[in-house]
Amino acid sequence: MLLRTKQDFQNSFKEFCVNTANREITKKSLQKWCQKNKVKMQHVDSFMDKHDLNHDHVIEYSEFVQFYVSTEIKENFARYDANNDQMITKQELRDGLLKAGHEEDMLDFEMNRILEKMDVNHDGQISYAEFADYFVKSNYSFDK
Repeated sequence: MLLRTKQDFQNSFKEFCVNTANREITKKSLQKWCQKNKVKMQHVDSFMDKHDLNHDHVIEYSEFVQFYVSTEIKENFARYDANNDQMITKQELRDGLLKAGHEEDMLDFEMNRILEKMDVNHDGQISYAEFADYFVKSNYSFDK
């Protein structure tokens, strides 16, 4: 299944939801989808394992999208994570912004703006999970 646009992701996600207002896919909703579409039930557990990234037995929209755009997210994250420790420090962010062509006199403003949006736990760095969640929300959100 090739999904690329926000609308593609939203339509596909909605197809698997029992209650689209909750924006969650559950094992039960997948089983109903399988029955309706004559798909073998053995695929339900595999689908849940692949998409339920935080292992809470529910697939949220952001997890669904992250699964399909994970390569794109990893490539973007790697541009800043110079030491490959799955964290982007302030220095790595600064270096990455300079490399991307940002003006040096605007770096502090840009860094603070980015950290404010992405550093959810306020530890002064951006984890891969924070980056991936922000990437999905800013590019594929239901709310845009």
